[in-house]
Amino acid sequence: MNWNSQSRLNLLSGSNVQMEKYDAVIRKIKRKRRWVLVLSMIAAWVIIIFATPMTLEVLGASMVEYNGVHPAIAVVLLVLCLLISMFAYAAVSVPLFSSMQENCEPEKNLVLNVMLNKQKNVDNIYAMDYFYLGDFQAALHYSERMTENPSAVYAMSGLFYRARCEFMLGEYEALLKSAEEYANKLSGIKRVNPKRMDSLQKMDTVIQLMCAVSKDDTEAIKALFPCARVWLPSKPSECFFNYVMGLAALKTEDLVEAVYRFKLVKEQFPHTSFCRLAEEKITSFNVRQRDA
Repeated sequence: MNWNSQSRLNLLSGSNVQMEKYDAVIRKIKRKRRWVLVLSMIAAWVIIIFATPMTLEVLGASMVEYNGVHPAIAVVLLVLCLLISMFAYAAVSVPLFSSMQENCEPEKNLVLNVMLNKQKNVDNIYAMDYFYLGDFQAALHYSERMTENPSAVYAMSGLFYRARCEFMLGEYEALLKSAEEYANKLSGIKRVNPKRMDSLQKMDTVIQLMCAVSKDDTEAIKALFPCARVWLPSKPSECFFNYVMGLAALKTEDLVEAVYRFKLVKEQFPHTSFCRLAEEKITSFNVRQRDA
């Protein structure tokens, strides 16, 4: 598919996204990218020119033979030029990565990646962005696509994303099936580095906690609550983790813990739909205490 501007706009047409807010950022990144490409091409041409043997006329009379830079040196310089260009291109594209992982701004992350990123291997980006925007159906769609990926670890992340969507949509039977499928695949996974394996196991604990919350199983919640840990050191992970922990604490009537968790979500992740959901929970507590 040719991902022209209209194709990208169509991807956002069904979502409640205010694209105009990010026009200036998009133009700025595009301009910097163009400068990086132009300067890289100029640098490459200069290296090629200096590496090319030629005859030079000096002061309109004598001729000087120029043998050029040694080919090996020229190759090294071209590779170095390429590496610097790649780093520079990535540096000017930082908002595509930092807007979600560091600042947890799903709307900005979605718009920038739709308009500026190559539309390849982006299911995880869209699954995450739509999830934190509160469009759980759209997030579920991209999560399903992730589960079809040939990479076992990527597919398992898709299962985790899918389970989160089913939890938020109230599709508890589907959630239980996803939990069982995830556990089976986790037990059979091999050749994964210890750090990644630890993350997958933490995801499994959170899935089990979601299942316990969905079934109102207070005994299971009390057993899982102390074991639950955030699975990745990122803002999005912390956001949903604290929201689930708040719901779990609410089920066991630990209102102090629940309010603490919901306040964390409200204060630290204002650009997500979970901020609104957490605020609703806090408001309901206040109303309940006032009416008591």
